[in-house]
Amino acid sequence: MGWAFFILLLCLTQLIAFRIYTMEKDAELHIAEREAIFLKGQLEASLNHSITATRVLAFLVEKDLLDNNFDSICENLLQQNPFIDALQLVKGGTIVNTYPLVGNEASIGYNIGNDSAHREEAEQAKLRGELYFEGPINLIQGGKGIVGRVPISRNGEFWGFSAVIIRHETLLRALNLDSTGMNDRFIYQLVKIHTGGAESNPYFQHVETIDRGIFSEVDVPIGDWIIYVKMKHPQYWVNAMAFSLLGILLSALLGIFSWFLAAQPMRLRALVALKTKDLNTANKTLQKKTRELEFSNSELEQFAYVASHDLQEPLRMVTGFLTQLEKKYLNQLDEKPRQYIHFAKDGAIRMKHIILDLLEFSRVRTLDDAIEQIDTHQMVNEVCMLEKRNIEGKNATIDTQNLPVIQYYRIPFLRILRNLIGNALKYSKPGMSPVITIASTAHDDFWQFSISDNGLGITEEHFEKIFVLFHQVDPSLGGSGMGLAITKKLVENLGGQIWVESAANAGSTFYFTIPRIQTKENQ
Repeated sequence: MGWAFFILLLCLTQLIAFRIYTMEKDAELHIAEREAIFLKGQLEASLNHSITATRVLAFLVEKDLLDNNFDSICENLLQQNPFIDALQLVKGGTIVNTYPLVGNEASIGYNIGNDSAHREEAEQAKLRGELYFEGPINLIQGGKGIVGRVPISRNGEFWGFSAVIIRHETLLRALNLDSTGMNDRFIYQLVKIHTGGAESNPYFQHVETIDRGIFSEVDVPIGDWIIYVKMKHPQYWVNAMAFSLLGILLSALLGIFSWFLAAQPMRLRALVALKTKDLNTANKTLQKKTRELEFSNSELEQFAYVASHDLQEPLRMVTGFLTQLEKKYLNQLDEKPRQYIHFAKDGAIRMKHIILDLLEFSRVRTLDDAIEQIDTHQMVNEVCMLEKRNIEGKNATIDTQNLPVIQYYRIPFLRILRNLIGNALKYSKPGMSPVITIASTAHDDFWQFSISDNGLGITEEHFEKIFVLFHQVDPSLGGSGMGLAITKKLVENLGGQIWVESAANAGSTFYFTIPRIQTKENQ
């Protein structure tokens, strides 16, 4: 089965590769053909100037209107025809006039019949009765170029020729080519066809053969020329070869793969069974670890509760004895013992708050309570009642903005608000009345609440640390360092996030989000 699949796929891919080869080759041949036709058009367009000039000159000779105006008439004709270098009159077979004469003096008096090649080309012009070009040839006056001749008859008898000379450089300029006869994409050639179909006199000297590879040819009757255009760097075989090699590789790989599947179905089924067994084992292990983690968390919560509860009893004893000691012996002690008793009582009270906060932190977990409708504006009022003494003592102002009615967990949300508002009251600036603003913003999937104050502010280096257990920005201000850690845990257990934006002495804004389960906006 593997071999059959390999041979079938190989034949298919190679057939496609051959199709790509022929399509790419045809496309490049078409490009060369278009370039050849375009070059022919440029050549004929430039030579049309010669037709006009030579016919005008021939007409004037035939009607005996030229007189002594040859130079002035030729000057005007050359000014109107930028691709002509000189005009001549050939009487019989002898050149009798040339314009411009400067640089062409050697041509005057030359008999074109003395050279068999010139004579043959002149006869072709006579037979056609129209402009016909000879060349490329070496000009008598020097240089290389082409010569076009139109036969002139006077009184029914052959008189001579009206001739036009186009030098090599002018022709290249008309064709937009350089002396090499090539550019980045194409190689060009202009070849003369003599009687009998023999090719000769290639215009450009190329090392490589012009009529092999990707090339196109077009005839130019006005001079019996053939224009060849050849792709310099044909690419038709590249894509085909790449696809062919890829097809061989793909056929081999898929052949091996099909053989593997056909020869070893039992091994594949056994491997599936083994992986299924491993997956079941992994699931059981995961379930076991989950139960162990739940048990461990339960034990940890129980331990934290018992430990904090048991720690409070000796702490109450220490506080009680210190209070009795202060009452009974206060008047008998000097200043330093009194400070010691005060420090000890203050430390005991702070330890009590830490234990209570630790107990609260241990009790924060994923909620199973029922969701209820909460008027968050009313909940802020509840927090203000709980913090009434602190608010009145600091002459604080509590503002609310856009607080909605939501469907959520009541107790944890209340604890979040109280912790953040209490935090804003605690870290207010001395001598300045706190201004606290509670606002909300509705999003598609969540509510975002903000609690802003005009308090002491927080530097950026503490933005993350303040949510860590026992971290205090300024220990001298008191506190257990647990409030924001508890708040963070509450928010995250509700599925939200909490962060702060602040600057030193510029107040703080705490943001927290909760998922938007179901809402009803206040009207």
